[in-house]
Amino acid sequence: MTIHRVFLSLVFLFALGSKAFPQDSAVEISFGGLSEFATENSPVVRVINDDYSNEVTNKEIDLQFTNPVISYSQEYVENDSEEEREQYLILEKQFEMPWVYSLRRKSWNHQVESAEYKKEQSIRNFMAGIRADYVDISLREDKILHLGELRSIITNVADIAQSQREEGAISGVEGNLIRLALSNLESRILQASLEKRDITSKWKTKIGADTVDNVHLSTKIDFKPVNIEPVDAYLSMVPDTSGFRQRERKIEAAQKRVGMQKTSIVPHFRLFGGYKTINTDYNGYVFGLSLPIPILNLNTPRIKKEYVELNLAENELYSYKLGTGHEIQTKLRTISDYKESLAELTRSSPQRSL
Repeated sequence: MTIHRVFLSLVFLFALGSKAFPQDSAVEISFGGLSEFATENSPVVRVINDDYSNEVTNKEIDLQFTNPVISYSQEYVENDSEEEREQYLILEKQFEMPWVYSLRRKSWNHQVESAEYKKEQSIRNFMAGIRADYVDISLREDKILHLGELRSIITNVADIAQSQREEGAISGVEGNLIRLALSNLESRILQASLEKRDITSKWKTKIGADTVDNVHLSTKIDFKPVNIEPVDAYLSMVPDTSGFRQRERKIEAAQKRVGMQKTSIVPHFRLFGGYKTINTDYNGYVFGLSLPIPILNLNTPRIKKEYVELNLAENELYSYKLGTGHEIQTKLRTISDYKESLAELTRSSPQRSL
């Protein structure tokens, strides 16, 4: 093996073993820059994009034209001293009926649009989730800090109680109660730290920062009063959501497939033509057309199947509309119940390491 090949092999192995972020690295992420970071690094976003690309590829596969077929055959017959030879060179091509192909293409167009809206909604939901995790981690860190401050106070109280106990100012039971309170507080701090570590680990994996040792939150989380619009204002926005439009396009695609299957009793035809010779004395051409005869199969099962798919798509849209409306009303009631508390909450989260 040459030195050049050895060098290339080492470079390949190094690249294969390397990660997006080196160990012992640190990344600073602001709340506003979280979406951009996740878009570039998150495996969840890559899966969502790949699902959409797969749907586009499926469309290209299903709509591609079939290749022509070329065939050659030779016939030889002999009777006593007489013999005959016939040779054929045939080119054949199958064509889908134009109206069937048109409906198929329209169905796929709607299906790909549905997939695009699904991708938009999935990414939007994912981004909302990691933003909520960003805030949650900040609040948990604040909780741990405050519990730590409280532990320092109780520790000082316990030390003072120990001195007073030695002087006889307080009983041993009172001192033990203070120590028990300190022990319970340390257990709470430990439990809060473990929960934060678990949530942070999952969050880092989702955003694509699982190989980073330290992720710094650089945005202060300020809580501001919430202005709630009437519920009808939010319900009127449902038809404009990507989730609603995705299901609308899915219905339209199903409708086109129903029409396609209804017209697919005779779905295609074949044209063929070629060159023919007989004993090298006679030369000629062959042309022909073939059609399937709808005697044994009227495509009824496929039509029924597409009607079932259409009903499922319509029910899915109906369920989405009801479910989203119910979720909006539930969240508005929750926000309304805590509106005063949220208006008074003005705490902030300083920069910290996760």
